[in-house]
Amino acid sequence: MIDLGSNTARLSIYAAAPMGPPWIIFESKETPRLTSAALPDGRLPSEALHRVLETLERFRKILDDRGVRQRCAVATSALREAPNGPAFLDEVHRRTGLSLRVLSGEEEARYGYLGAASGLSLSDDILVDLGGGSLQLIRIREGKLENKVSVPLGALRLRDRFLEHDPPKKKELELLWDHVLTTLRTSGFSRVSASSVRFVGMGGTFRCLGRVLQEMREYPFPRVHGYVLPGEELEDLLSVFSELSAGTLQEVPGVGTDRADIIVSGLSIVLCLLDWLNKDEVTVTGCSIREGVACELLSRSIPISRVDLALSSARSAAWAFHLSAGHGGRVRDVAVRLYDQLGDMIGGGDEERLALEVAALLHDAGTVVGYPNHERHSSYMIRNHPLYGLTHREILLASLSAALHEGDGLVPGIIKKYRPILLEEDSRIVKRLGSVLALAEALAEGQHRPLFSLSHGELVVRMHRGIAPSPRAFEHARRSFRRSFGMEVKLSAVG
Repeated sequence: MIDLGSNTARLSIYAAAPMGPPWIIFESKETPRLTSAALPDGRLPSEALHRVLETLERFRKILDDRGVRQRCAVATSALREAPNGPAFLDEVHRRTGLSLRVLSGEEEARYGYLGAASGLSLSDDILVDLGGGSLQLIRIREGKLENKVSVPLGALRLRDRFLEHDPPKKKELELLWDHVLTTLRTSGFSRVSASSVRFVGMGGTFRCLGRVLQEMREYPFPRVHGYVLPGEELEDLLSVFSELSAGTLQEVPGVGTDRADIIVSGLSIVLCLLDWLNKDEVTVTGCSIREGVACELLSRSIPISRVDLALSSARSAAWAFHLSAGHGGRVRDVAVRLYDQLGDMIGGGDEERLALEVAALLHDAGTVVGYPNHERHSSYMIRNHPLYGLTHREILLASLSAALHEGDGLVPGIIKKYRPILLEEDSRIVKRLGSVLALAEALAEGQHRPLFSLSHGELVVRMHRGIAPSPRAFEHARRSFRRSFGMEVKLSAVG
């Protein structure tokens, strides 16, 4: 999948299971800066187009070397607006064999919606896709796209138009701010002031701001997808960044050389949006129009509920790790019924239950690396594979629960390492989830479902005759359960 934008050109190679969202297995990015190169009449100069052609030829070579047969290439506002865009498309096809499809503003917004829905559960949201040349405003109601507007408010475009100095003058930032607000007010997009409506941000500017704030906070889980950017902290960032040159900004952790000279304009646009939408935070999505196009090519059903998204994502990961769907499904089934039987004793709710389900489906993922210590490998893989539909806390709960299903304890200080995501009481919750998972795996080998009941401070497990669990696995799970819950597990034969 090739995405040629106004600021960057990206090549993303995806893998996909028969279910769930696809995931990136290779990515390459270059910054041709097409919007900056445009001539006064809107035409793109031959030098800029030559750079893009060289980039696309490199991308084509990578696709050939990696044996990628299904290919798709799209372009956004820079080529959409250029009078010499059609002739360039013919040249691209002649030189590279790629059929570069120029998306309309409405198509760009629709693919942005599909991309966001592939990684986040959408309900009542305003999705903003901020690129180099344009900005898409997308209203989502009950998970479905209701309204979309495209406006020429890209970070690179406004940098070139308003920020003549480096660092910019205060008056330049004020003119940019006034222009953004005026354009938004006349865009025809209906604002929604209800506090329940979430502001979701898509694009490189939002991801960059997420990385910066995570670095500043020493956030222990470096994943920007699902990360929330507080408006007050973004205001503080602008007050600092607007005083720094691009050369200095590129040294700021999380910014980088390819975004240092446009992060101030991009951040200014984000703050204008927060003000105009009357919101005090924005949730970052790591997905984009690339994922939207990929999901359409794969005929994925979108949107789906958060739980369905999380479980389909976990099943997709299990498929990628060559895990037995039957075993993982049986462990999940037993674990969920045991969780529901124990109720308040675990100290959790729907979030903890979902984390347990994901851990059950992926508890053996580490066997891909090797069976010895596979629980530790599984824990790492759950933390680092692109699982969607889960909060950062839920991912960590699933990861640490999986680490306990064979091991004897958590790595010392692991809960403290992941604060403020995990709280003090999560240490107890993780241990109990891990005990439930260990017991579920020990009991899940038979085809008949075990029955659970609580009696006189014991957990009674009724098993059909002749389907006794492995003595070693059951003894390990029984000890773990006793330590976590302070009660014994008793087997009883039925049938």
